[in-house]
Amino acid sequence: MTQKSISIVCPTLNEVNNVEAIYSKISKIVSYEWELIFVDDNSQDGTRKKVESLSKKDRRVRLINRVGRKGLASAASEGILSSVFDLCVLIDADLQHDINNINTMTNLALKKSLDVVVSSRFKNQQILSLSRNRENMSRIGNNLIDLILNRKLTDPLSGCFLVNKEKYIQLHHELFLSGFKILFDILSSKSGRLLKVDEVPIKFLKRRSGASKLRKTILLQFLWTFCARYIEKYIPLTFVMFCIVGSLGYCLHYFILSYFLDNSFASFSIAQLTTSYIVMVSNFWLNNTYTFGQSKLSGIEFFIGLFKFMFFCSFGAFFSLAISSYLLTLEFSPIVSGMLGAVSASLWNYVLNFRYTWKNI
Repeated sequence: MTQKSISIVCPTLNEVNNVEAIYSKISKIVSYEWELIFVDDNSQDGTRKKVESLSKKDRRVRLINRVGRKGLASAASEGILSSVFDLCVLIDADLQHDINNINTMTNLALKKSLDVVVSSRFKNQQILSLSRNRENMSRIGNNLIDLILNRKLTDPLSGCFLVNKEKYIQLHHELFLSGFKILFDILSSKSGRLLKVDEVPIKFLKRRSGASKLRKTILLQFLWTFCARYIEKYIPLTFVMFCIVGSLGYCLHYFILSYFLDNSFASFSIAQLTTSYIVMVSNFWLNNTYTFGQSKLSGIEFFIGLFKFMFFCSFGAFFSLAISSYLLTLEFSPIVSGMLGAVSASLWNYVLNFRYTWKNI
């Protein structure tokens, strides 16, 4: 690795009092050629104007102003993807991250050809400028994460780290990008577990201005990511989502069919057929939007995908019937036979749709 330039990404939300101080410290301390990208979530305190003023004086400073989009993880991702240089460093806007660590992380990445370098708050037993609750939550979170990662790190929840841009682009489609903890999102992804990672200690400073953005919703988002990654170690998350959508489809089928029959709109056969196709369209839309959102179909591809989905699911229904009927001949109970038939159909539908409907995932 011979890259001697770095992109510094700094997400902001109402940090007008810190922007110029961050720029000043980077200008004085960072020893590499750099660009500084502020990714602002449409702050209302003048942050955007302050960054624009700096960028007019120094073209190394850039602004990404996000309107209608929120979240530190997604902001960090946009900054990394828009960067010019191969090495990207993420820092917070509250000046709690020691700017000297930018040099330290870059030096180590170049020396060892690393993909990720983490600035750890807990390496070498750092004394932190954190509240007792935040420190305890961080340590508990780190211990939980050891259940998922294939490596032992002291601070996989750090908000200050360096990442190789090309490696990030390769695994970007695997990320959830929810909440604050993008480093955990990266390291716990399938591709992220193969990255070359090391840590350096960081001196965690007191907040210069503003207030902490840690909220209960952020903790819930982290727990969702953690649970999803844990499940993903054993079962593909897309299969779990596919089954959830299928279960919702069964409920929808019951209510629509009941409505048709209660109101005598048609015979049972017509009502059943109409309901089946309504549910198939609904399930396809949900799977296209959520289960396989990274390969979301649109335009003409949407309708081609819908046709494939309905075709495979129609055969899945016959497959389920065949399995159930065969199990009945083996003297399984009707309930068990029906449930195993439904599971078989789910696997059939998932595999074929995964392979042929959303084949670019």
